[in-house]
Amino acid sequence: MLELRSTADQLRHENTNLKSERSVLKSVEQRLGEENAALSKERAHLADLMRNLQTMQNELERSGNDARRRLEEQVNRLEAQACVPLLLLYSPCSPPSALCDSH
Repeated sequence: MLELRSTADQLRHENTNLKSERSVLKSVEQRLGEENAALSKERAHLADLMRNLQTMQNELERSGNDARRRLEEQVNRLEAQACVPLLLLYSPCSPPSALCDSH
């Protein structure tokens, strides 16, 4: 009889420990779920930022290419305008193309 009581006490104690452990594991599981949700939200936010940065980079490259093209056209126009007075003043010894080819 004493042995049965001892075994019952042992089982009660083990049961209490298991209930405590289950409670701890449930709280850990809940915390991990919350952290997982927060990380998923942060990941989505970072993906949005990356898309925005890529869009900005593409826009800057396009804008830079447009500006470079405009400036090159402007330089060509100005060079052509600068050649006109030279062509009017060229000497018979120098062909007009020699005056403007250096630009």
